Amino acid sequence: MIDRNVRISPPRSRRARAGSKIRQQHAQAVGLSDGHAHRFRHTFAVELLLAGVPIERVSVLLGHSSARITEKHYSAWVRARQEQLEADVRQSWALESSLLSSGFGTNLAGGETEVVN
Repeated sequence: MIDRNVRISPPRSRRARAGSKIRQQHAQAVGLSDGHAHRFRHTFAVELLLAGVPIERVSVLLGHSSARITEKHYSAWVRARQEQLEADVRQSWALESSLLSSGFGTNLAGGETEVVN
């Protein structure tokens, strides 16, 4: 038989509940619907990575046991990786633009050309 009066998680202290309530009030004041403490940790990590701080240093600051953990959660925000992806997209758009302007396309009946996207 299950005893319904047994708490599975330890009771939170009055201080912890007060801190949580204060965070929620601040979050609501600035228009955030979900202002939990972990969100600030995530923002901290992302801002560091976007500023160019190496992921290994961010990993240490977050207290991860390995940089692989940090990479798993934050690799999308590594500045160098993001810059490389943006450069690749710009390069592909430039190539497509030059192909379109050179009349590269599909020949239609009657000698007309249809541009392929």
